[in-house]
Amino acid sequence: MAVARYQDYYSHGGPYVPPLQKVTYLHFFLHDTISGNNPSAVPIVSPNTTTSTGFGCVIAFDDPLTVGPDITSEVIKNVYANGFWANT
Repeated sequence: MAVARYQDYYSHGGPYVPPLQKVTYLHFFLHDTISGNNPSAVPIVSPNTTTSTGFGCVIAFDDPLTVGPDITSEVIKNVYANGFWANT
């Protein structure tokens, strides 16, 4: 019985060189405002504790996602979510 050698399964053109991949870096800025006249995050449920850590709070978000770090820069979209904040 003849056994094929590993050299018989591969071409002899040289080592495999993967093609270069195009890399795109995206930068977005999420602005979370929790105070003032128009907050973008408000507490829905707070825990029944006397601690000031905020652990266990359920917060509703409607945060603007912008192209720049300034809150007045162009808004791409608003991010809607419910989430948990926990301070450790």
